[in-house]
Amino acid sequence: MQNENNQNPQAEIEMPVPSVPDAAQPVEPATTGNGLSAAREAKRLSVGDAAYALKVGSKVIQSIEASDWQALPGRTFTVGILRAYGRLLDVPVDSLITEVPGGSPAVKKNHIQASTSSLKAAPAGRRDGETKRQERRMLKLGVVMVILAVVLAYAMPGSFWDESIQSAQSLVNRWVRQDVVQPQTAEPGAVPAQTDAAKTESGSETVAQAQTSPGTLELKFSAPAWVEVRDYTGRIIYSQLNAAGTTQFITGAAPLDVLVGNARQVQARWRDEPVKLDKLTGDDVSRQVLR
Repeated sequence: MQNENNQNPQAEIEMPVPSVPDAAQPVEPATTGNGLSAAREAKRLSVGDAAYALKVGSKVIQSIEASDWQALPGRTFTVGILRAYGRLLDVPVDSLITEVPGGSPAVKKNHIQASTSSLKAAPAGRRDGETKRQERRMLKLGVVMVILAVVLAYAMPGSFWDESIQSAQSLVNRWVRQDVVQPQTAEPGAVPAQTDAAKTESGSETVAQAQTSPGTLELKFSAPAWVEVRDYTGRIIYSQLNAAGTTQFITGAAPLDVLVGNARQVQARWRDEPVKLDKLTGDDVSRQVLR
């Protein structure tokens, strides 16, 4: 037996089985982002395609999809790109806009507007009730007036009504004669021509005010700025992020509703007249209605 053990010394030794280290196991990549990359892939767009459509660099698209707001130049630029990217992918981006740093004033403003609209809803119902009560009062008053007129018609003699009608006709004839005689004594034949001219001028002014005419808006950008323009029907005719040093000419039927981000860095001219972009919000966004 000792000879057999000496000949096979390895028969009684158990060899340890090497374990696979954790580092060798495949690690699933962590899922990051805000859903925009999935929406982009669903549209079959690459990062380069999205960057080309929005006129920005590929790094901007990657930073937005990763919610890396610190890598972007500022809130105004980021909000404008987010809105344009949301329209491109047909996805809502309001929740992402609230995550952009520096947006607390805008969020508070939205809450104030929502509470104000809810408060206005209740008085609207009360106004509808008051309107209905006023209509009932007017209907009752009209019925009473009709009954009173019928009673007076039967109570008053016929001669009274004849005399009242004759006096009213004489008074009307007197006014008509004064209106006709005074212009003729001043200068016969000239006044009717002036009256027709005045009617023509007033009619042309009314048509000019009612008619919408196209105009051209010129925008010069000294820094990146986002612009959205709607025509008088509310249709968007221009929506784009504009690079620094560029100029855009936008033509549409007035009035135009113009929304400009980073407005302090934009110079505007409407119908060759300078426009002051001074209606600014907390995000340095200007909204103008050009007529």
